[in-house]
Amino acid sequence: LTLFRRALEESRAGMYRWTTKQDMDAEFARAEASLTRPMTVLQFRNVLLRVVAAIKCGHTLFSTFQGDEISSLLNSARRFPLALKFDSDRAFVVLNQGVDERARPGMEVLAINGEPLAAILRRILPYVSHDGDIRTNRSYVLSQGFHRLQGGSTGFSRAYHLYIGNPTGFKTTLRDPQTRKTVVVDLIGVSDAEAAVNVETNPVNRDVLIGIKSLQTVGESQSIRYLGGESTAVLRLPGFRDFGDFLAKAFAELKSNGTKNLIID
Repeated sequence: LTLFRRALEESRAGMYRWTTKQDMDAEFARAEASLTRPMTVLQFRNVLLRVVAAIKCGHTLFSTFQGDEISSLLNSARRFPLALKFDSDRAFVVLNQGVDERARPGMEVLAINGEPLAAILRRILPYVSHDGDIRTNRSYVLSQGFHRLQGGSTGFSRAYHLYIGNPTGFKTTLRDPQTRKTVVVDLIGVSDAEAAVNVETNPVNRDVLIGIKSLQTVGESQSIRYLGGESTAVLRLPGFRDFGDFLAKAFAELKSNGTKNLIID
């Protein structure tokens, strides 16, 4: 912990930009007070993660690498089988990586194993790096991975496994967006390999997969297209390569066409 703190204080620019030194000192003191027993690498990592998250910089975080202890643990786990999209403290099913057809895309997750989702998030979020005091980056991190048609873990399934626990099953309370009725489904955890198969074979994912695949055909290059004549434009910006030149040409075109509405993707 001493080496970790020294490394941060010597090399981390803007260490106290979003969190005061007094508050960071308190975080280090809390971490030190927790070191009262032998720990696994994962347990010690979680102690350090709370310190990192307190810096409030989305670019300061822990990475995992193929073959390291954390990656091996995650890759061998049977995790929560629903890929979720987060909107603040609410979560909605995007893809079902399991086999139970009662859990459908669009449903809202209310609770897992008897614990309300809001309570689960209160336990997870202290470990998630974010930018300043905005919450959208945390929602993005927990939603990450839902677009992977090949299956694989998502941000939330990893976080649940690392910070909540590793149960064999997940009794999940879901709410249907149309009927507003709730249903409780006993979901079985899945491996990456199983998730890859289930995503494609579970019929409840059909419409979402078609939609995702149609979006992927748009390509990865910067582009501009129009909807309904030239009154509305869609500006696609998947990356920042030649960014300035592209924007200059794009906005010159929009001005020339008299475009009134712009959607930025």
